[in-house]
Amino acid sequence: MSEFKSEVKQIAASQTAVYAKISDLSNLESLKQRFADPEARKILAQQMGEEKVEQVAQYIDNVTFDADSITLGGSPVGNVCLAIVERDEPKCVKMEGRGTPIPLNLWIQLLPNGDNASALRVVLRAELNFFIKSMVSKPLQQAVDGIAEMLARIPY
Repeated sequence: MSEFKSEVKQIAASQTAVYAKISDLSNLESLKQRFADPEARKILAQQMGEEKVEQVAQYIDNVTFDADSITLGGSPVGNVCLAIVERDEPKCVKMEGRGTPIPLNLWIQLLPNGDNASALRVVLRAELNFFIKSMVSKPLQQAVDGIAEMLARIPY
């Protein structure tokens, strides 16, 4: 099992507030709206860089959210879904890939960092053979880092 970890991201919101937002994935629908709004995109471009904003905007249109899953449409392998399989309030949301070409799990881990702050880390575990690992390690690490960055920037 290969593991990819994001950097720890600091969030100016309590652990319980962040958990409440990410444990119901339909709350993340606001991400699509931010990338669709020209003014919000300008602010995001200043924070993240224009190139990253354009990359995310390309993919976010094909993403659908409900309380328990995120589905990415239009991928080369068809629809790919990350479904919540366990909620460990207020510390962790565990997801499992459904329809993914390789078995994978994604965890969003939260720790308190004072009364009104928390720390977030995204961990992806995937069953990769030697040949696949050399091809997908960099994109999977970028995906984990991107997810953590987006989660750290949404309003709580």
